Amino acid sequence: MSEKYLKNIEEQDYPNELKFVLDLLIQEWRDLASRIKILDKKIKDDSKNNETIQKIKQVHGVGVLIANIIYTELGDMSQFSNESKLFSFLGLTPTEYSSGERVRKGHISRQGPPRLRKILIEACWRNIQKDEVSKITFDRIAKTRGKKRAIVACARKLMGRIRASIRLDEDFKHQLV
Repeated sequence: MSEKYLKNIEEQDYPNELKFVLDLLIQEWRDLASRIKILDKKIKDDSKNNETIQKIKQVHGVGVLIANIIYTELGDMSQFSNESKLFSFLGLTPTEYSSGERVRKGHISRQGPPRLRKILIEACWRNIQKDEVSKITFDRIAKTRGKKRAIVACARKLMGRIRASIRLDEDFKHQLV
């Protein structure tokens, strides 16, 4: 809620009981908003000294909060010996229903932290607007498989690129066609 909206509520003529309760709730809202600002500043200040977070932040669509969540959940990603293990941990790999020679792939496995998967997907929606390679990959897959599957594939590819950037100790490279 904006401050303008809160002031509008305060200026309305309500019965005394309702006015009292609304004033308490408005004060609580302002208190929580000021605490959030303090926490945001603390997160931003703490992330300035962390090289891994700074590398993650170089990705289009990834801000301070998302970079901090990725770093908190995955660290420097040294515990994953290859990309497949990282993707499996994130739950971005398809399930498999195989019988004999027939291989059928299903929905993503959804292993690992759902919050991380969610923020990766959200970051990828922003990333495909700026990164040409991600956009081309998204369009190619979306044409035949649908937008939801395409964005999961792009998130998986984006996470692989972030991992490579951190492991090689290089700045994130925005690929151009």
